[in-house]
Amino acid sequence: MRVSIFLFLTSFSFLAFTQSEKAYFSEKQIHHFTLNQFDQSLNFYDSLCLLGGDVPIVNHQTAFLACEELLKSDNTSELMEKRNRLAKIIYGQEQNTADTFNDEVDPKDFFPENEAIDKPDVLPEFPGGIQGFYRYVGENMRYPTLARSTGVEGRVYISFIVDKEGNVRNVKVVKGIGAGCDAEAQRVIVNAPAFTPGLKDGEPVAVRMVLPIIFKLAENKRKKKMDKDRD
Repeated sequence: MRVSIFLFLTSFSFLAFTQSEKAYFSEKQIHHFTLNQFDQSLNFYDSLCLLGGDVPIVNHQTAFLACEELLKSDNTSELMEKRNRLAKIIYGQEQNTADTFNDEVDPKDFFPENEAIDKPDVLPEFPGGIQGFYRYVGENMRYPTLARSTGVEGRVYISFIVDKEGNVRNVKVVKGIGAGCDAEAQRVIVNAPAFTPGLKDGEPVAVRMVLPIIFKLAENKRKKKMDKDRD
């Protein structure tokens, strides 16, 4: 009986230590990502994975975004392979897939930029006007996990074209804030319903537009992040 109790307590202590270690590597990974230390962030992610067991989706997403940043200056096959492997893990999850968005455009869906104008006589209108647009955004936008956990807020500026039929085309991020917010803003606009087309000389025309998508955390979430940073 004593041996059994001793073995139980020993295994429980080891499990508790492992969970503590997981929390340490998880927190350090996100911390280094927010400091733009992407290599360090990936190192802590690898250490987290080596501990075994389930890795929270936010850590996969953070590693994916770190790979995306590193690939801008170091386009190695090893890094690209890791990025693609992480994309598979993330897209395989039913929740929080909005933290990454595939912005590859099918050539047949691309609208020629030079056929769109910036100053029509009548601007395209979203169903319900500008209030209807931001109501749609509020109902469909999901705050990215990484942005929520790191307290990221701000405006993401999205450019797009509303064609002669009112369809939304060529959605791009003009100015972003990162942490998954850019991809989520892009996703919401891509899936927006059709606008009433803009007019020039009484005829429907394709119009280029830029709109801000605002990410703002609830006050209690922001306070918790500030308290954590002070600690």
